[in-house]
Amino acid sequence: ASTTAIFEATGTKPVTATFTPASGTEWQTSVGTGTVNVQSEATQTQLTLDPVAIHDGDQITATARLTPAAATGHVVFTVDGQTQRIPVTGGEAQATFQLITSGEKTVLAAFEPANPARYTTSQDEETVAVSELTTTMTVSVNPSTATAGEQIAITADITPEDATGTVTFEVAGRTLTAPVVDGKATVYTSLITKGTYPITATFTSDQPTRWLGSAGTGSVTIQAEGTETEVTVDPATVAVGGEVTLTARVTPRTVD
Repeated sequence: ASTTAIFEATGTKPVTATFTPASGTEWQTSVGTGTVNVQSEATQTQLTLDPVAIHDGDQITATARLTPAAATGHVVFTVDGQTQRIPVTGGEAQATFQLITSGEKTVLAAFEPANPARYTTSQDEETVAVSELTTTMTVSVNPSTATAGEQIAITADITPEDATGTVTFEVAGRTLTAPVVDGKATVYTSLITKGTYPITATFTSDQPTRWLGSAGTGSVTIQAEGTETEVTVDPATVAVGGEVTLTARVTPRTVD
């Protein structure tokens, strides 16, 4: 005689079989025993990442596929200090992460069965390469041609705009710094000697594990300030041998 049985819990289970004869006058009743060792069904977790190489601030999608697909429970995803616990649906769980620091990151997917007596735990891990994001800079001067002593604005435009940090400007032996706000850093200065002056600007990120630094150049031309000279004679008409006063007035009055 044979039958089938399904065990819902793990462990060593006793089995007892009792024979009851159809004819008690011909056969005796007898009892037999045995054991069956019930183990949890093994699961396998397979983790895939998309993409496997990103820049700082980009996202990855982590997908865990369970075998057997009928296993129920949750998958706990962890990476770079972030954790998400996602229910398994149709043998699959998926999570999305944004990674903002550079380096090689390990993503771990650990399956937690809803019925540990039915299924085992399992896990898998993969790595994703996160690289610093490159920045670019352009330098502009307003006005690009100025008069000696006139105030000029030197602006560095940083791309991407969400990069943060400071820009150091070098012009005519001067060092000027300004914070980057909405992708721009601006300083103001004036030069009093005519000529063409090169400008160098260097961006330093305040998140060096996310943004790479960059540099740019520009120039400004300084022209000598124009002057006007007005001469007056007092008196305008004199007799021979008479004295006159000659006056020259120079504009601007600050000219030496």
